[in-house]
Formats: sequence, structure tokens, C-alpha cells
Amino acid sequence: KNNPQRRKTSSFEASCASRVRVVDEAMRDVTEDKSFSAAHVFVECDIEDEEVLKAVLAKKHNNFFTHIANFTPVPIDNLPFQKGPRLLEIDASLLASIEAIIESSTATLVEVKDSLGRLLELRNKHAKETEHHKLNLAAIEMELNQIDHDDDVENVEYFREPWRLFGYPEVTVKLMSRHTRFTTSVIDTSGYSREYMKVKNQTNTPMGEGRQLIEMTIHTPHLFTSMNGKAVVASKSSDVYADRIILLKENLAQVKSILGEEVAAQKLEEEELGVWQEEEQHTVRRHKIAIEMRNFIKTPWTCETY
Repeated sequence: KNNPQRRKTSSFEASCASRVRVVDEAMRDVTEDKSFSAAHVFVECDIEDEEVLKAVLAKKHNNFFTHIANFTPVPIDNLPFQKGPRLLEIDASLLASIEAIIESSTATLVEVKDSLGRLLELRNKHAKETEHHKLNLAAIEMELNQIDHDDDVENVEYFREPWRLFGYPEVTVKLMSRHTRFTTSVIDTSGYSREYMKVKNQTNTPMGEGRQLIEMTIHTPHLFTSMNGKAVVASKSSDVYADRIILLKENLAQVKSILGEEVAAQKLEEEELGVWQEEEQHTVRRHKIAIEMRNFIKTPWTCETY
């Protein structure tokens, strides 16, 4: 603003120097460059009331501002930022720490992958063993279901004797019992409306191991009657296979115990595997962030980045 009294109260040159000094000091703090010197233009409008001077000044100003308006603007994102010594010192300190993080995370990843590989191999091994014991357990339970019950296990002897002109049909059969406790029976399969067949006599002879040899004499006390039938000696399955059932139950308890221990061990391994997998993910993220930070610091900055 045109102020005729300005020369009496202030100095334009001193004011310009003061403003330049403030800018330089601020930029030296920012850039850490002690020799920074800002480019500057100050325009003085001290013409008082001279109309000729006003016209000349207006023309000069128009030329000056036209010249400035024709400058090609430099976008801030393309304008390089020159880091000062202090900032470079901070970058060097950060890079040293980041490189240490990258090295440690790389070593951790190697260790984690080794542990994961070992745990996965152990899990696969135990999975196969568990599957084997489950199949063994199923086989034992199936065999127990087949023999550990009170249904009869039979030894059968079939016989056939034609009718006789004089006398009755008669036959002697021998069977071996499967256990000391047994029952015998004779079943008529002749197809007559009545059953004529009878056991004439029976003898039991001990044969060891709890077995007995059963000898039965069977006849049909009826004239002109053929004899067809079967002799049966039966024992309960749980009695016949008692020793086998005891052994199977012992094996069953042992396999269940082993299987329970393996399942518990697998659960712990799965938990440990989950911990290592989480550690791997955390370390990978930490490693990636450190690399991105290193690249960010090393890459030349623009003023927009700063």
C-alpha cells in the first residue's frame, strides 16, 4: 500500500532482510542444511501521489506478474526432497535397526519352518498309527460281538437208517462237546406226522481240555419206519470261547489305552502346531513390514512424501 509516511517510520530493506532471515532459519531447521538460503522477491510500491510514477509502476508490475504467470509449475510430488544431515543420521539409525529385525525374522522363519515341518511329519506319523489302532480296535470289537454272547455253538452229526423187516432201525453216533457245559438233543427230520425216534442210551467220556466225547445210540421203535435225523451237542458261545474272550478283552483295553494316549498326544501336537503357525504368520508380517520400511527410507523422497 502506498504510504507517504513509511520512510519516516520504517525501512523497506530492513524489513525485507528480516523476513528473509526468518524464512532461512525455519528452512535450516527443517532441512538441517546450515547454508540454506531462500530465493525471494520483494516488491516495493513507494510512489506517493505521482501519477506518472503510478503508470510506470503499473506497467512494470504487469510485465513482472506476466513473467511469473508464464512459469511452468513444478508439482510437489515430482519435486525431489533433499534430506539434511540430521535426517540422514536418523535414517541410518533406523536402517540399522530394521536390518537387524529383517535378519532376526529371517532366522526365526527358518526355525519356524523347520519346527512346522517336524510337527507336520510327526502328525502324519501319529495319524497313521491312530488309524491302524482304530482298525485294530474295530476288528477286536467285531470278533467279540461274534463270540461273546449266549447263543449256542453246535456240533452236529447227521444220520440215516432205512426201516427193517425184522427189528427197529438203530444207529450209534459220536460227537465231541465244545465245553464242559453242554446240552444234547436229537432232531427227527424223517417228516412223519409223529416223532418215533428215541435215544436208547448215552455215554459221556472226558477227553481233556473240558471236552467230552458223547456217544448216543438212537433207534426208532416203530415197524416199517425209516430213521432220518441229526444229533446235536450245543454249548453257549461265551463258554466255548471263554479264553479267547478274556484275551480279546485284555487286548481291547490295551488298544483303547494306547489310542487314548495317541489322541491326547495328537491334541497337544495340534495345539503346538497352531502356535507355530501363528508364530509364522506373525513373523512373516513383521518381516514384510520391516522390508517395506527399509524400502521406504532408502527410496528417494519427493516433497509430497516429506
